[in-house]
Amino acid sequence: MEKLDRKIQRAGGVGKVLRTLKLMMDYFRHPETSLAKKLMVGAGFVYFFLPTDFVPDLIPLFGYVDDAALAMVIWKLFSKELEHFEKQNRKPKDSD
Repeated sequence: MEKLDRKIQRAGGVGKVLRTLKLMMDYFRHPETSLAKKLMVGAGFVYFFLPTDFVPDLIPLFGYVDDAALAMVIWKLFSKELEHFEKQNRKPKDSD
């Protein structure tokens, strides 16, 4: 999780993509997620973490475009399931 948080911080404030990545990580780590689905989501994370992907992360801003695009493709494939997962696993907010 720390590596994901560091990469997200370097990428800047790309709100929806960042929330999507965190949700996908929670989905990936959930014990009830099937192995086949974990493999698909996991492949996206492997690509996301590799600094030598299609557009290298060392190129400011543009280096994260392909990472964000892949995250959105995976989101599209799993959107209904991820939305359902998020609703079922949403932590209640503090009532201060």
